[in-house]
Amino acid sequence: MSCCCIFITTLGYWFLVQADSLSSAYLAQKIVYIGTSNVFYFVLRFTAIYCDVYIRKILRAFLLLANSAIMTLALTMDKHNLFYKSVEYISDDSGAFLQKESGLGNIMFKVMLAVYVVFILVMSIINITKKTTSRSYKNTISLFLIIMVPCVLYVIEKVLSVQMFLLPYGLVISEILTLRLVYRMHIYDFNNTAQAMAYDTIDDAVIAIDDNYKFKGCNNKAKDLFPVLRGFSVDDEIDSLDGSLFDIVVNRNMEELCVNRKYYKPEIKNIKSKNKVMGFVVWFYDVTAEREKTDLLENYQKDLECEVERQTEKLRDVQEKVIMGFANIIESRDFVTGGHIKRTSMYIDILIKGLVKDNVYTDILTPSYISHIKLAAPLHDIGKVAVPDSILNKNGRFTYEEFEIMKKHTVLGAQILDDTLSGLDDLEYYHLARELALYHHEKWDGTGYPEGLSNIDIPLCARIMAVVDVFDALVSKRPYKQSYPVSTVYKIIENESGKQFDPLLVRCFLKVRPQVEKVVEEMSD
Repeated sequence: MSCCCIFITTLGYWFLVQADSLSSAYLAQKIVYIGTSNVFYFVLRFTAIYCDVYIRKILRAFLLLANSAIMTLALTMDKHNLFYKSVEYISDDSGAFLQKESGLGNIMFKVMLAVYVVFILVMSIINITKKTTSRSYKNTISLFLIIMVPCVLYVIEKVLSVQMFLLPYGLVISEILTLRLVYRMHIYDFNNTAQAMAYDTIDDAVIAIDDNYKFKGCNNKAKDLFPVLRGFSVDDEIDSLDGSLFDIVVNRNMEELCVNRKYYKPEIKNIKSKNKVMGFVVWFYDVTAEREKTDLLENYQKDLECEVERQTEKLRDVQEKVIMGFANIIESRDFVTGGHIKRTSMYIDILIKGLVKDNVYTDILTPSYISHIKLAAPLHDIGKVAVPDSILNKNGRFTYEEFEIMKKHTVLGAQILDDTLSGLDDLEYYHLARELALYHHEKWDGTGYPEGLSNIDIPLCARIMAVVDVFDALVSKRPYKQSYPVSTVYKIIENESGKQFDPLLVRCFLKVRPQVEKVVEEMSD
């Protein structure tokens, strides 16, 4: 548009030179103002776009309104004296020209041109001095000259009173510079060329869609990935897409895509202009290498986990055999309570299953806790290895002094486990085994030993062991007593609820009576 306005202005000056009357001079002058009043506006807009400066709509509207008002005054200059106070056509030997006295409209026109020039020059200078500008330095200098050349020639014409029009020459030079600048920007823009090359050679597929879901373009990789795009043209509706691509673009399904043994991760990025979403780009990142690394690590992790599990299982078997070895050592010295360890382990298993079924103490009875308590139960009487045989295998009731020695097996058992198990990686097992050995003779009402703990201060594992330990002692024959019937023992256990035993455990132990009686019968046989 600026080039068109420059052409109109130049044509007006040519007519002005050829004018042979006041009326023809008026016509030529009007043509000059038609071009001049608009050329600087379009140059201002061009400069603002080039320098990335946003001109508000209200300011653009004001400038257009001012242009229209001045152009109206100029086109009707022969009808009033608002633009020129007086106009005289003079013809002599040197040629013909108009002698004019400026009016308010002409002064406003000059002021407006001065404002245009100042704004354009300021934007150009700022753009030149920017260190981070993405524009070519030479292009910005060209833009600076487009404005300065006509202004300098106009000033020379007026100051030196040159008897010829210099402004048209300046405008022609500006037009040439403008065409050259546009040519360089749009045809030989190195950045755009480099971006286009990168766009078509990257390993990722890129598809551009506008806000109305119309196809705007894609790179070669996208066409290879989705052959249907080869038949698409700009502004085609994407309704004809099907399958995974439609699901990604329309339904925003961001799951990985596998094509020809390669994996792509879709991502949608919005395209904005002045904070308004104009469309979006669907970017398919090639994540094949990352996926292969992930699969390799996952396979390695699975193999490692299997090997660790296998080794752990072997260690667990060894550990259980060592534990049962300890338990057998205890029973080999204790002729009085033979089979006690095996039976109590079976009773514990039954009671714990009942607790889990009734949702009792589920916050404590985790799978790990249950596994460890079953494994540690055989060691609850390990302290008896330090009790003299004369007391351990005595036929008859203990004296007070003997009983005091026997009670020490709880503390001795904890000390033995401290010495043998405290270095294990499995600290939960160590703590459970120690609590079982130390506290399985504590009572709910606090009258037990060795520390006189009561209620829930007694660890749950020790409370469970207390119930099954007493039950087995009562149903079993000892040198100093006969075995009690199961029904009698259950009444004793029930009566001791809230005294010697945890009431919740007693309630559950009563519920599993059929399973317990079956074990008693099998062990008796």
